Amino acid sequence: MGREILNRLGGVGSAIGRRGWWRRTTGAFVLLCAANLQVQAQTPYVHIDAESPTYLEYEVSARPNGWYHALRDIAIGPDRDMPADGDYVAAWISGTMSYTGGRSIGLRAYPSVGPNRDRIEIRAVHGDNDGFRLANATTRYFGYAFMLHNQTQAPIGTSDAHIMQVWQRPSGSVQQGKVPFTLSLGNDYRLHAKARTHVGTWNIWHSEPVSKGEWHTLVYELRPSYNGDSQSGTIAIWFDGVEVTRWVGDWGNPPSLGYTEYFDVRCGIYRSAQNTHTIIMYDDVRFGLTRESVTP
Repeated sequence: MGREILNRLGGVGSAIGRRGWWRRTTGAFVLLCAANLQVQAQTPYVHIDAESPTYLEYEVSARPNGWYHALRDIAIGPDRDMPADGDYVAAWISGTMSYTGGRSIGLRAYPSVGPNRDRIEIRAVHGDNDGFRLANATTRYFGYAFMLHNQTQAPIGTSDAHIMQVWQRPSGSVQQGKVPFTLSLGNDYRLHAKARTHVGTWNIWHSEPVSKGEWHTLVYELRPSYNGDSQSGTIAIWFDGVEVTRWVGDWGNPPSLGYTEYFDVRCGIYRSAQNTHTIIMYDDVRFGLTRESVTP
């Protein structure tokens, strides 16, 4: 079933012969080629774009709250513009829209109904096993370029669509805490940033309405802290090169609640089921030690 889904989501299977080889892991398909991960302070640990793919980690699984798609360093089949409605392609490579170079990554959530959620994300850092992952009381930087596709539709009502998350993995099935940080697209096309601990949520930034069909950049300074002193954590955001907020306070869930010590860092779409199309282009996704190294 996994190979069938890979082929359906943009033809990865047909591209494997040209780009490398694939193997099946637990719930994931990994396409391995020459990796482009660097560990120097002025270059990003992770750099994901659509120009020269390094490897693909693709996971799709049925979960109680819906289908889950996670992609990292994407190499999704032949270039295409906008998938037709009947194709139900969740991710593709565009050869006509880009921030730098000639290609970008398109993510699309289709109209859906019921209690399920839609999730199509680029996972830059995996909290389980990346050696350069984000941890409590450490500072990392994350940046990318994005464009709201001209055909995207605003979320309905109060159902914002997350377009970036810092996510903390519970070690078990019980989740007592909250998602530590989200940047969401609201029904007014404004971006809304929220920081959270297990005891509260803080609204730390709201943007002006974001225009469709234009590229923008976002860079984040991320320093989680769940030690309760309200002083050790930081979230700073640069929008189109301008620092728009610098918030200091606790965010993240303490391991005493069953959460792991480390964090995933992702961009992409996560939303409640709704009768709208959410279509976002991403390019030049970076994660590193300095703001300069991750600025698109």
